[in-house]
Amino acid sequence: MASVSCLCDAPAMGVTYEEFAAQHRTQHVTPVNRWCAVVGNSLVPVAAVTALTGRLKAGAALFALANATVVAGHIAEGNLARATRDLRQHPIWGVRADVAVAAATVRSALGRH
Repeated sequence: MASVSCLCDAPAMGVTYEEFAAQHRTQHVTPVNRWCAVVGNSLVPVAAVTALTGRLKAGAALFALANATVVAGHIAEGNLARATRDLRQHPIWGVRADVAVAAATVRSALGRH
């Protein structure tokens, strides 16, 4: 019987990071979602610095915008439930893999594969 991909095929807790990252990349197939990852992940450090310099409301607003951008990309690609489940199961790996997707997108745009 053929295997069918579904929203519940999140990686198990016993997989390696490399396996997780490979599966995570399959959630960023469209250019819209990949660029949303670039913008959203780029805004998080800006939000943190803004908050740490005493501008808490501005930092919180930037953090919310960063997350809304990432969520919008996953909605556009139709895999928000799976992405949320993966992030909940593997929060550190999820962030690490998302930053890797964003970096690869920028490198590709610059012609540096």
